[in-house]
Amino acid sequence: MKNKIIFAFALITTGLLHSYVLNSVKLKQHAIAVEPQKKVSPIINLQRVAIKTPEPVVEPVIEEVLPEPPEPVAEEVVVVPLKKIKKKAIEKIIKKKVAKKKLIKKKKVVKTKKSSKPKRVAKMSSKAQLSSPKQKAIKDHYLSKVRRMIEQRKKYPHAAKRLRQQGVVYVKFMISQDGTIRHIGLVKKSRHEKLDKAALNILKKIGAFAPIPKELGERYLSVTVPIKYKILN
Repeated sequence: MKNKIIFAFALITTGLLHSYVLNSVKLKQHAIAVEPQKKVSPIINLQRVAIKTPEPVVEPVIEEVLPEPPEPVAEEVVVVPLKKIKKKAIEKIIKKKVAKKKLIKKKKVVKTKKSSKPKRVAKMSSKAQLSSPKQKAIKDHYLSKVRRMIEQRKKYPHAAKRLRQQGVVYVKFMISQDGTIRHIGLVKKSRHEKLDKAALNILKKIGAFAPIPKELGERYLSVTVPIKYKILN
């Protein structure tokens, strides 16, 4: 029984191998028989065609006839005789011009000298006025009246007196020719504001002093007055 089975198995295997070999041989023959078809490229015959170039057209040349230029007309040259100027006449004109320039320069110098004289005279007169002892005495007398009036109008502020505040206030102001007081200010303040305000109010209330004496010849006077605030009791 076993031998039959082995024999049957051997037949099957040999049959399979035989069929495999036959199939492989057939495939090779078919591959050799079928060859790739070659591509056929179309052939185009080109013939040379000679293109004839057109012959150039020759245009007729038209010659322009220009008119002959007119003959130049000779211009008449008129010779004007120049008048001879005498050398002496030229010298006279130059001398006159130089003389005029010298006169103008002299006039200018004279004008400057005239304008400088009154300035010097004014300076000398002002110095003479200041140096005059009589005028100094008049000025001192006038300023003493101004100080006296300020002292008469001075009032001690009640609050400052109650607080025992004391000090000196330096007041500066200007007196115009007619005596009016202008530009009131403090040169040096005290340590207390109430005293400073009181000093300024004195001059504001006075308003004007007597006019400046004519002998002084001044338009205004600048005055600085110390106003003392001191409690005696």
